[in-house]
Amino acid sequence: MVFTVAAAGSLVLVVLDRAIGRPAAGDVFITVLNGLAAFVLWRKFSEQART
Repeated sequence: MVFTVAAAGSLVLVVLDRAIGRPAAGDVFITVLNGLAAFVLWRKFSEQART
């Protein structure tokens, strides 16, 4: 859950960076990492719940 919220927050930062004209490369990188961590953890917990 924490990484899902972090990914969403990072995505908001990317949008804000683009809106004010700042480069968003660092925020995009963090968004991808948080999204990947959220995906992996959700899959792991859903597999455990099924067994």
